[in-house]
Amino acid sequence: MANNNRPGPGVSGGGNHNVGGLDLQFVSMNPSSQLEKQRNKKVIRSAAMKSFRRKQMSQKAQDKVGPVREVVELHCSSELGAKNNSLPDTRSLSAGDGANWLGGIEDSFSDMSWGPPTSPLSNSSSNSSESDSMSVFDEMPQGGRFLSQVSTPGSSVVSSPKSLLGAGRIDPFRIYPLDANNTIPELFDHSVGILWPGFSPESQMPAAWFRKAWERPIVMHALAFGAIVHMDVLRSPRLSLENPLRLFHKVQTMRLLKEEMKNPNQAVLDDVILAILTLSTNEVETVANNIKEKARSPFNSPLASIQWLDVYGCISHVKTHTAAMRSIIARRGGLENVELPGLAEVLFLSDVLGATQNLSKPHFPLLLAARDLPPLEIDRVLRFPLMKLGQAFESLSAFGVNERALGVLQTMVDLSMIIDGHTRGAKPIKDMASFILRRNAVQHSLTSLPSGEELEVGEVSSVCLYESIRHAAMIYSVAVTFPLPPLTGVFGKLSLALKGIMETSKFDPCWQLSPKTLLWILTLGGIAASGTDERAWYVQNLEAVSGALKLSDWRYVVVNIEEYLWLESACDNGGRSLWDEVLSDRFLQMGID
Repeated sequence: MANNNRPGPGVSGGGNHNVGGLDLQFVSMNPSSQLEKQRNKKVIRSAAMKSFRRKQMSQKAQDKVGPVREVVELHCSSELGAKNNSLPDTRSLSAGDGANWLGGIEDSFSDMSWGPPTSPLSNSSSNSSESDSMSVFDEMPQGGRFLSQVSTPGSSVVSSPKSLLGAGRIDPFRIYPLDANNTIPELFDHSVGILWPGFSPESQMPAAWFRKAWERPIVMHALAFGAIVHMDVLRSPRLSLENPLRLFHKVQTMRLLKEEMKNPNQAVLDDVILAILTLSTNEVETVANNIKEKARSPFNSPLASIQWLDVYGCISHVKTHTAAMRSIIARRGGLENVELPGLAEVLFLSDVLGATQNLSKPHFPLLLAARDLPPLEIDRVLRFPLMKLGQAFESLSAFGVNERALGVLQTMVDLSMIIDGHTRGAKPIKDMASFILRRNAVQHSLTSLPSGEELEVGEVSSVCLYESIRHAAMIYSVAVTFPLPPLTGVFGKLSLALKGIMETSKFDPCWQLSPKTLLWILTLGGIAASGTDERAWYVQNLEAVSGALKLSDWRYVVVNIEEYLWLESACDNGGRSLWDEVLSDRFLQMGID
């Protein structure tokens, strides 16, 4: 079938058909004469040339919006920078304040003729019915896989319809509820098949979010923006900030949010929350800044891609968006009153992730589903290889850890055994959704522990030992139980904070009373300090402590520290590298080259 805008004589095998102002000329697949073959070639070549010219015009259109894109980027970045310096107290933020938060998106947006690169599919009507969106989704397989043919680093446009149409995942006659080009099918194919199931396995989230996107343009723009960012991060380390489609969907989301907040009492709060969450957690510029200092993780973290921690752990949250989102959730009555399937769980994950990155406490309480989790029952298959794991903490009760911290450390021990059994293949995790809920709950409990200054008087005998253990447990969590990539500098932050605590308490008698605990803390801190200025400090002190304990071989070091939090598959390589530096320092002091 050829698409030709110029009227012409019919071709054998079908003739001319005028549909929607287009002259569709059909060619026969089995021409009966040489003349018919030549006419077929002419029609096909004409259609190909018109398609090529349309692509050229589309590229020129993209080049024309470049100056506008720069203005929008500068405007957005300046507004965010100004807002970051004065964050509102989200507990007292009113509905009017929510509208003021979006006041930075001024009328400069309303006069812009800002749109995505044009394409033959950009003349879509916004009057699609709800029933159409339901029927299309019912035909879309949720277990689809992202197509490598359409995710090349140089282009985000579907280039080969053969695999998409043949797989039945793209409807070529689909009318989208917003003016968009043919990347929308690709973005939502990626979201439904890969991105959203990664957040909440075996849930109704992909189906519910897909339907919501087709009902509400604000949700479609927000989710399209999130999908583009996710795909761009997966294509790193070459992350391009000059993506007009990403900027288009981001700006449209912000404009529609401003319209929603003009009448906050009539706004659909779940939709607004989802849109702000997407803006807050997909600030791709923070990823690009972190990639400049990209370093390899000192730990071999297991299950690092569960819930896309390897992707969203690289992105710093936008504080102004987060504050506004919390105020609206408070108006909603808390996370438990969020009705859109999967949204409360993703909000909870985002809160725990942000607290871990910033070394702060979570804003939201535990989800009810996480509170009702039954106690873990670790069978002998999982417990036998790690029988010593965590046993030393019991002896520190009331001295260096309180009852609450002891309970959190024990849950981290149990979680480590499950992870170890899964990675070794001894007992794979069958219910990944329950594992994710428990893992996030454990991390929430760890980040919610009080600091040493917040402890009651006499709650522990040694506050400095308590704080050192808490920070060492945080290092272990971002390495094993809640693994994060090193791009945001979480390892450096923790090792620096831990060093400061130990420096100020170096004359405390707790270290002489608990030399093995000190050995474990210095080892985890030294691994986390890989590639930083603090590494030498950890090496020197670890050399002194190991010398006092008469440890000359790495195997004996492991025997002493495996009674705390230690998983060999994740920590051993980094520990051996640290130990090599310790031995070099020891030989240097002895005058041995």
